[in-house]
Amino acid sequence: MRYVRAHVYLASLIKRTTAGAIWSNTMPDNLEKYLPWLTDEQRAELFGSITSAASYPLGDPVREGVISGTFKIAMLCTYQRKYSPIMFQHTTTR
Repeated sequence: MRYVRAHVYLASLIKRTTAGAIWSNTMPDNLEKYLPWLTDEQRAELFGSITSAASYPLGDPVREGVISGTFKIAMLCTYQRKYSPIMFQHTTTR
């Protein structure tokens, strides 16, 4: 039973770490791609605070750009979540 708990904990830790790395390394580029008219400081503020992004009204180009960038990352994380258990299983079963 301990092995199963450790296995689940480790798999969860790997998934969260990978998702965080994807977010940190992809979102700034996505903000630059979808919001090119904003300054670097404005994009850094949006990256650093979800409340600043949410303060824009629905339909606002800034909020839509943030949503577009976040959607791309969500797709990457979903793919990672879907296939990482298979990859992890092959590395731990012997």
